[in-house]
Amino acid sequence: MGTAVAKQDRIGARVPRDVYATLCRAARLTGATVNQFLVQSALKEARAIIEREEMLRLSARDWN
Repeated sequence: MGTAVAKQDRIGARVPRDVYATLCRAARLTGATVNQFLVQSALKEARAIIEREEMLRLSARDWN
């Protein structure tokens, strides 16, 4: 039996050194690699934005 390999895409970013240092520190504090930290943080924010934008907003008058 073979094993399935998930296809992955790559994301790269150049950031100022102080930004990188902050990301590294946060990653260390959470026990993650910088890459894991970036992906987890970005995914959390992306999901929040998508949920917020897809939510139907009704005024009280429209609700009634």
